[in-house]
Amino acid sequence: MLAATGSAAAAALAGCTGDSSDGGNTVTATEPDGDGTATAGELRWLLAHGDGALDVRSMRVDGDRIDVTFASDADDLTAFLQEIGKVLNAYARYVDSDGSATRLVGHVADRATTDYTGGGEYGQADRFHVEREWAVRFNDGDLSKREYLQKALNTRAYVGRGTGGNESTDGVTGTSAAANDSESSTASTTEGA
Repeated sequence: MLAATGSAAAAALAGCTGDSSDGGNTVTATEPDGDGTATAGELRWLLAHGDGALDVRSMRVDGDRIDVTFASDADDLTAFLQEIGKVLNAYARYVDSDGSATRLVGHVADRATTDYTGGGEYGQADRFHVEREWAVRFNDGDLSKREYLQKALNTRAYVGRGTGGNESTDGVTGTSAAANDSESSTASTTEGA
């Protein structure tokens, strides 16, 4: 039993280095090997390759959570929703291939601020997250692309931008309802996931 557990743990951490100086393990991209079990390294590879590839700056695994930081090239709301959609689709594929993380937190680097077209007063969100349960429901057809995207949009945080006391430090809370209005209403008309 211990041998099987050790093998599963090793497979789950494939693509991770031992650096845990700031909590968690750094993940390097690993091309998917088709073995049926996704790793964090394979997830990073999915995000950084193919149509709509993202500029992934860093990825860390900390327990059952993956934190990914990507540079946004979006200069308008539609492009930003497409970037979030890329993250959601890659995470759904990871979950569908038995990836073990129960939450992915997306951190946005090089984000547009108030000059961002259609982004409301605060521009792009600093971060958002997606839960494994949502990805499973999306994969099973119980959530549409729009519903899956909306769940992630509902988690956006605008850190330190005067969001009415909703500043966040944990990466998963602190979204301002006022700041959400323009992106939430647009999600209903944009296929971002």
